[in-house]
Amino acid sequence: MGMARDTPLHTIMTSRVITVRPEMPIEDAAALLAENGISGAPVVDAAGRPLGLLDDTDLITSSARLDAPTTLHLLGAYLPLPGEHRRFSEELQHALAQTVGEVMHDELPMLGPDDTVEDAATIMTRQGVGRVGIVDEQHRIIGIVTRTDLIKGMVEGMVEPDDAS
Repeated sequence: MGMARDTPLHTIMTSRVITVRPEMPIEDAAALLAENGISGAPVVDAAGRPLGLLDDTDLITSSARLDAPTTLHLLGAYLPLPGEHRRFSEELQHALAQTVGEVMHDELPMLGPDDTVEDAATIMTRQGVGRVGIVDEQHRIIGIVTRTDLIKGMVEGMVEPDDAS
């Protein structure tokens, strides 16, 4: 059973997409994700075009208690470990952030409604992401497909397999 690889995404996408705006306060965005039981949402501009993705990990980082950069005590001097300063300043930026735009990241790959389940699975695997935005010809977001949607489709056998005659 399972879903055919060439199943178009518009047949499995969620078309009621919860989106957030970059100027939205982080607390409001966190509440929106929680209310809707979702782990992330596309960040869109006024025209509904995707700018990036807000992920619950962004929110966790923004509210996490920060630890000072890791240092190495050597011959009486405290040396910051390489890369720690940069990581700490990124974490500090996140912790002080007030808006979605300050913590969002831009890993939201886009596909069209007629692209296939196989296209979505390939992108998710290659880019290590859990969701793909579905956009129309004007590049406005019209749907979203998550890894869970793909798995559900396979389990429920929404579509007959390719070789069914």
